[in-house]
Amino acid sequence: AGKLCMTAFKYRYAPAQIKAREILAAPEFGGVAALNLLRVSGPYTNAPGNPRTEFLLDFCIHPIDQVLFLAGEVAEVSVASPSPENYAIQVRFASGGVGSLCFSCRGSWKRPIDRLNVFGASGQHVSIEDQIFMRYEAGGECKALHEPRFCTAGGDSLVETGFLPELQAFVAHLRGERKLEEIPSRIEEAVKSMALYEAIRRSAQTGKPERPQRFV
Repeated sequence: AGKLCMTAFKYRYAPAQIKAREILAAPEFGGVAALNLLRVSGPYTNAPGNPRTEFLLDFCIHPIDQVLFLAGEVAEVSVASPSPENYAIQVRFASGGVGSLCFSCRGSWKRPIDRLNVFGASGQHVSIEDQIFMRYEAGGECKALHEPRFCTAGGDSLVETGFLPELQAFVAHLRGERKLEEIPSRIEEAVKSMALYEAIRRSAQTGKPERPQRFV
């Protein structure tokens, strides 16, 4: 249709996530060897026919996109899910790395949980807590930190969680100040995230490994 379409995947605009992506892509990190992610929310109703109430789609689509943003495309997923409230997901990345994702809506909305650990070739480790606190260690020593201070305007959570930067990126493109290829959440990236979501859902239903559908 010739119209601009941008998906609001806020993780792609959060400073901690961007810094982590740069570290993981550096040659000294040695590529993603193993990834572990835990994402827990309060209760979801998971009402049939109402996607807005679906835990996997509404709450988990952001960490699903985060995994692709940080570690690259997924070749295959294998899922154990006794109910739509809990998912144990094994991931094999196209790069050869592996991952383990745990999603649950048996927690509390007063204190959702968001934790990520990524391990590199030898002694490299990146962790992100609550989406915004990033730590990089190599050989047991801290090499980089992102720990925003919220007592100042610069630590406003709208910035650190990516909400404001994603809107700024959209406006910058409309003004001709930012090229389309510079936008992290282009629609073709969102399609890959939705394909991974659908593969997870299929595997949860069939109990068999599934491959995300590829689109040209």
